[in-house]
Amino acid sequence: MLGRHRQPHQNLRHVVAGELQTDVVTLEVLETFLHDARRTGLTVLLAGVRPDLLAALRRLPLAEVLTDAQLFAEEDEDFSATLKAIRAAYALRAAAGQPVAARADGSAYHLV
Repeated sequence: MLGRHRQPHQNLRHVVAGELQTDVVTLEVLETFLHDARRTGLTVLLAGVRPDLLAALRRLPLAEVLTDAQLFAEEDEDFSATLKAIRAAYALRAAAGQPVAARADGSAYHLV
């Protein structure tokens, strides 16, 4: 799925991911996606990251495209990592002076 995104990611607003298997091909595709995203100015946040994937990501030289602040590890409580990532995305937009509200009435909305 990620490998098909060869165009600039300027219209990408969210990434929906199922369970990723931690293998070499998956990590290479993810690394390419992260580098492409960085070049186009997109910040990627990964939520619900399982321990095996987190360990694999930390072994790769991705410091310039994926920091610990962009990783939200899987937690016991449903959707807690996702909610933390959404809050972090809102904070990043606010810090950049970008509007956080996505609805016409000015309210912020997210669906988990």
